[in-house]
Amino acid sequence: TKISANMASSGFKDTFEPGTLMSLGKPGLLEELLRTAGFVDITARLISSPFHAPSVEHYINFLRSSASPVLEVLAPLTDSALENAWIDMTEQLRVFSSKSGWDGPNGLLLCSATAP
Repeated sequence: TKISANMASSGFKDTFEPGTLMSLGKPGLLEELLRTAGFVDITARLISSPFHAPSVEHYINFLRSSASPVLEVLAPLTDSALENAWIDMTEQLRVFSSKSGWDGPNGLLLCSATAP
């Protein structure tokens, strides 16, 4: 994903490291973890779940106040770099703005498995 690429190019180590923002974003990883844990009949499906906000600025304010995984990713930045990152994110996310507000892409993994 673009986020993963940006994180990697910014010096962050493994963007799929357990407990990180993208930890289950690697295709097939959730299924692999369940299989390794002994589960069978495993299915995982990505469900589109757009995030709606009145504007991109409202969404950025939401991230700044309550999105701790994003804040953790940004924590190593200096104050100046952090402010530039928020400005850059706002501009890049503006593409999802419309007359009805802001609808950003978001996905959820719906997963099922059976314990033998």
